[in-house]
Amino acid sequence: MIYSLNFGETKTDLVWGQLPHSDYNSGVIIETTTTPAVTTTQEPNLSILGDVNLDGIVDLKDAVLLNKAANGTVALNDAQLQNADCNADAEVSAQDAVSLMRFLVHNISTLPDTSAE
Repeated sequence: MIYSLNFGETKTDLVWGQLPHSDYNSGVIIETTTTPAVTTTQEPNLSILGDVNLDGIVDLKDAVLLNKAANGTVALNDAQLQNADCNADAEVSAQDAVSLMRFLVHNISTLPDTSAE
């Protein structure tokens, strides 16, 4: 017995898997199952040119990070360095930051920016 219930003058012992018959219950056995939550992680797409912070979006945050990397304030990992080369010259510099800003303000429509001087 799990516990006892009192319905007015009637005392009912509740046994695991059974519910007492009452005005609130038809006497049907209710079965509940719990399924464990499944969490999946997806690797970010690390090859989006201009996505320096690797969040899957090319935005102003990437330009700020690229500027910091170009002036030596922060160090980038290999994937970030690959995405930071916005002018395809095989190095990360202030020119890459300029190219990324040109892309963000729609002066150019694609990266890499091969029109940079």
